[in-house]
Order: sequence, then structure tokens, then C-alpha cells
Amino acid sequence: MTTTFSSLPIIDLEALKGPKSSAAFTKLSQQLYNAFTTTGFAYLINTPLTFDHEEIFNLTREFFALPLDQKMKLAKQSLRPGHSNTYRGYAT
Repeated sequence: MTTTFSSLPIIDLEALKGPKSSAAFTKLSQQLYNAFTTTGFAYLINTPLTFDHEEIFNLTREFFALPLDQKMKLAKQSLRPGHSNTYRGYAT
């Protein structure tokens, strides 16, 4: 399956900075889902992320230290038939 697009989706993450709003989170999650299941890429603006390199490496260490059954919940469809996430996910 191929997807064509004429521009990279631009997604504003401002909703993650302000007061918690179910409607805003639903809209944002739909935008992210659409971008990453069609084009596979997006340009994210207004990111609330302030992680430094060491924090990112620590997060990845924590993830890879999880038991295999927990990581497989995020596995790509090719590794776990029936999953809807074809383009992203954990790979062994």
C-alpha cells in the first residue's frame, strides 16, 4: 500500500501545555494517529518536551529493561499478527 501526500503534516502540541481538556486531547490524538498511519511523519510544533539527552537515554533503558511480554504489547503487526500498528512499534 502506498500513500501519497503533498506536504508534511504540521501538528500543534499546545494542548499538552495547557489545562487538561478531553476534547483537546481527543483532537490531538486523532491528528497524531492520522499523520503517523498515513504519511508516517509529522512536524511537531509547540512541544512541551524539556528532556535532556541523559533523560532520554534513561527512558530508553527503562523501556528495554521491561519484560518481553510488556514490550510485545507495542510490537509491530509483522511481529504480532492482528495488531493494527503496521508502521511503528517494538521489534525484536
